Amino acid sequence: MKKILVLFVSMILAFSVLGGDFKKEKQRVYDELQLIMTAKEQKEFKKIKTEKELEKFVEEFWKKRDPDPSTPENEVKELYYKRMKETKRFFREPGRKPWLTERGKVYMILGRPMSWERKLMQKGTIANQEMWRYDRFQLTIYFVDRSNTGRYYLQQPPSKLLDLMGQEKKFFLPQSKSSSLTIKAYIDRATGKLYIHIPLSGLTFVKKDGKFYTNFNFSFAYGHPQDPQPKEFTQKMSVPVSEKDIKAGDKQITIPVNIAPLKGQYIFIVEVEDLISGKKITKTYKVRL
Repeated sequence: MKKILVLFVSMILAFSVLGGDFKKEKQRVYDELQLIMTAKEQKEFKKIKTEKELEKFVEEFWKKRDPDPSTPENEVKELYYKRMKETKRFFREPGRKPWLTERGKVYMILGRPMSWERKLMQKGTIANQEMWRYDRFQLTIYFVDRSNTGRYYLQQPPSKLLDLMGQEKKFFLPQSKSSSLTIKAYIDRATGKLYIHIPLSGLTFVKKDGKFYTNFNFSFAYGHPQDPQPKEFTQKMSVPVSEKDIKAGDKQITIPVNIAPLKGQYIFIVEVEDLISGKKITKTYKVRL
């Protein structure tokens, strides 16, 4: 009888430990993903009862966000966790996950600002302050720490920031089941050019004066892996396309970028935003030239 009782107590203790570990793991996953969960995913997550269900949820979560399932990389997932790692380095605050602080949330969705200035509280000033500038959005925002505790809050956030956060957050949401916007890159070392291919199947078109056009923003940034401020340019493009090529389904737009002067290890970041549908894709390439 004593052996049975001891075994029964051991089973209860083991179950309690496992249950506690599962709750911690579930909370950890929620803390990491809540920023980009949809309302539907929030409801699904609450119903998770087992480790297997949790694993399946996470697998499906990132699978739905993979911009190009034909490749082993998931660029959206990689970018999300890269930014999260950076928030842990820059935005540690008492009692908060770095990526869920006010500075962290903006950083996770908009990325690193082009310029970033910090002014610490001195005589005659009333708060620690950070000023962030996003040149490509024409946006400047301020964070202040009035109590000198290391916790920063947005100061009078411009309405434009909320619009941008909503717009840029779409990049981290599930991909549409319709034709996804994709890009592929090829380096021709003989000519010193990087060719960016954009399949027409993922773009949308408007008809004007009897001709079809696709309109998109093309952004290209490059720098060394440790370079905090990569060089960047953006160009708005309107490209005429024949109806025959649109229907063919296998045609693409090719954009050449001259990289001949670059030597050594580089990171290329290519972004295409379809201005008609609002779809956007960003890809990161690490190369040695």
